[in-house]
Amino acid sequence: MERDRKDKNDDLDSLLPGNKIAGYTLCPWTLKNLKELYPTLMLVKEMFKKKEVTFANIESALTSNPELFAEAVLTHGATIISVTLGIDIEKAEGIEAGKSVEIMFSIFFMNIQLIKNSLGLVEQVKEAMTSTRP
Repeated sequence: MERDRKDKNDDLDSLLPGNKIAGYTLCPWTLKNLKELYPTLMLVKEMFKKKEVTFANIESALTSNPELFAEAVLTHGATIISVTLGIDIEKAEGIEAGKSVEIMFSIFFMNIQLIKNSLGLVEQVKEAMTSTRP
């Protein structure tokens, strides 16, 4: 019986840290990864902002509008994959498109709380600082 439940969750297993996808082991971002990805993540945030996606609604917006996620993958996926997996950008760009989307999806959901909490907090601090200026 346990085997049956495991089989039903195989797709979800790829979202867990340490699991392999397309031959790569995915792990949550480190502070070093976040620092290196910060400029790229700010570009993604601006792209999402134009579509009225915020840190508060990012999960529901991306699951209900997969084309937003696809746009982020096509525009910034190679950089995010490269930094997350610790591989050269050229190697990241050479990963088959379907696998790239699978890897990006897993990276996103593995790090969603970090994205919402740390980057969302940075945004809130910036807004508070600009709203208190004369």
